[in-house]
Order: sequence, then structure tokens, then C-alpha cells
Amino acid sequence: MSSLINHSFVRFAINGLVATCVHYVVMVFAIHVLGILWYSIAYAFAFLFAVVTSFWGNKRFVFKNTQVQDFQFVRFVALYLSLLIITSITMWAVSDYGGFHYNVGFIIALILQFIGGYLCSRYLIFL
Repeated sequence: MSSLINHSFVRFAINGLVATCVHYVVMVFAIHVLGILWYSIAYAFAFLFAVVTSFWGNKRFVFKNTQVQDFQFVRFVALYLSLLIITSITMWAVSDYGGFHYNVGFIIALILQFIGGYLCSRYLIFL
């Protein structure tokens, strides 16, 4: 079991689960407490909290990258801003425009974000 957890993909999934929980809780808070009526806007707002959580987890836990690299955080933010655009459009298309519950849009966007986030983090950010 410990050899499985030592694999970066499994650690990425664990870190992603934590960041996803942060993302979802903040999104639901934005919808139900802050009263943000557009699900895509609530999604984008919560995404910012998830990115910080994800970067810290990827750097320290997933890829165990402790060295300081110029512009690493900037590249990570640029990657996740790109993913934000793609996933927010997905969230809008599925939930705001398509009329599906925001959980459906969230799951579809999450799958896209997971695939793009792992591949780009692994091969472009945390070398």
C-alpha cells in the first residue's frame, strides 16, 4: 500500500480531492450564503481558493519539489487560469445554459481539470 501512495499520480489524486473539497465548499458557500446566482461565477470564485490549495499540495506533497524555481507559481497560476476558463465555460454550458444541476457541471468540469492539471503539472511545472 505504501508503494502505491508513493506514486505521484496517486498523491495527485489525493491532493486533488482535498483541493476539490475546498473548491466545492467555497462554491456552495458562494451560491447559498453570498447569493451568487450564476453558478459559473460562483465556480470561478471558489476556483481561486482551490488553486492555492492545489499549488501548495502539488509542490510539497505530490511532486515533493522543495527547490525554489523562478516563476513556478506564475506558471502554475497561468495553467490553472487556462483551466479556469475551460472549466467555467463548461460549467456555464452545462448548468447555466443547459439547465442541469450545478453538481453535474461541477463533475464534468472536475474531470477536465484533473486530466489537464496532472499532465501539465507533471510535465511543465514540477519537473
